[in-house]
Amino acid sequence: HSVHWILPITSSSFFSMGAFLLVMAVLSYLGDAFPKYIASIYAGNGLVRSAFSTAFPLLAYAMYKKFRVDWASSLLGFLPIAFIYILFVLYFYGKRIRVASKMAKHDL
Repeated sequence: HSVHWILPITSSSFFSMGAFLLVMAVLSYLGDAFPKYIASIYAGNGLVRSAFSTAFPLLAYAMYKKFRVDWASSLLGFLPIAFIYILFVLYFYGKRIRVASKMAKHDL
């Protein structure tokens, strides 16, 4: 049972594009929603992103061992599809989320 080399490459490229678009959208939203605390917001976002980046290589070996190359790579390709919903939540419920916060800018 072998997997063609292009399948993991394709899956990881979709994952990378989705992750990049999500990060850019979230950073733009956070910068606009919390302009007074922008440095702290970006630092906290960088910390969380770095923590996930540190943990992923440690977990990737177990994931590829358990799911094998085909399903593990497919999972990495399907994750950005789940990330798309975060953008819609921020778009449709962003104002409600900002109003609930005492520190957010409410008039975006």
